[in-house]
Amino acid sequence: MRYLDEAKQLLKDDVRCAVLCGENTFLSKDKGIAPILGLVGHDEYNGCVAADKIVGRAAAFIYAKIGAKEIYAEVLSRAALPVLERFGIKYTFGVLADNIRNRQKNGICPMEQTVKDIEDPDEAIRALAAKLEELRRGRE
Repeated sequence: MRYLDEAKQLLKDDVRCAVLCGENTFLSKDKGIAPILGLVGHDEYNGCVAADKIVGRAAAFIYAKIGAKEIYAEVLSRAALPVLERFGIKYTFGVLADNIRNRQKNGICPMEQTVKDIEDPDEAIRALAAKLEELRRGRE
């Protein structure tokens, strides 16, 4: 079985993201980009394949930064396509969406808003980390 097929199989149950690279497997049941953002700087995932419930522009930058070579997204945003293509990440998807909605379903995801005008993965990672921290502080 190809790694990507294996990653897709892992999306069952409550798993929202599966990242596979050789003997290394990362699974997350958490929503949002925070789990995969935690993979930045972990070289053991360079060259990985990933299956994810939702991939927007923010997640695409993270996958580019960790060196993903191929992803599958159940929902992929149109804004993610240029990022994936620019960094040579092969992709397949279930549904192509115009945008990624926030959790309240009443607007655009704040992570997508954060990176909408960013082109550099390093800048995107810094902006996303800052936005996550801002949102966490707001919940306390």
